[in-house]
Amino acid sequence: MFCPKCGAQNADGAQFCASCGAPIQQPANNPTPGPVPGPVPTPSPVNGGVSQLNSLAGNLGGILPLARIICGAVMIICFFLPLYGLAGIINVSAMQMTFGIDVYGSHLDGSFENVLFLVAGILVLVAAFALKGKASDILTIVGGALAFILVIAVASTANSQMGGYLTVDYAIGAWLYILAGIVCIAIGVLQMIAARK
Repeated sequence: MFCPKCGAQNADGAQFCASCGAPIQQPANNPTPGPVPGPVPTPSPVNGGVSQLNSLAGNLGGILPLARIICGAVMIICFFLPLYGLAGIINVSAMQMTFGIDVYGSHLDGSFENVLFLVAGILVLVAAFALKGKASDILTIVGGALAFILVIAVASTANSQMGGYLTVDYAIGAWLYILAGIVCIAIGVLQMIAARK
């Protein structure tokens, strides 16, 4: 076999010239078999969506545990932030709704069931620090759903009890609480998807 570049003689079957290093093409009488022609498979849209979620879960795998801790901490902080505004007059936090509040010289009693606002954040932090695997993901979803449901249920209950005389609006704490709840649900779902890979 001769090199097409420098003309040096090389051993049969050599892929590169021993003299100049140029690639040597193999003779055409030994063709290598190529792919067998046939129908090209098309990906299923359902499988494509699942693989994209798997890819997203895998890419976010390192961020999700930290995001879970941050969401749990935000939920606990929101217990002390103003959750609802009462007709633009006063803002109340879940802590005030639990233990009571003084308004214009009079004391309004709280209701201890409002401590559930604190429980949602505790559930998420327990899921982050004390549990692993599927149990952690499920508890994170439960904590996120509890947060989301609590904020909306308390506001709608208060609005119906006021009979239209006093409106209850969401304050900054409620919006943060809802956002943290939605993120917790997403984290739990993505972690469960990543674990199935």
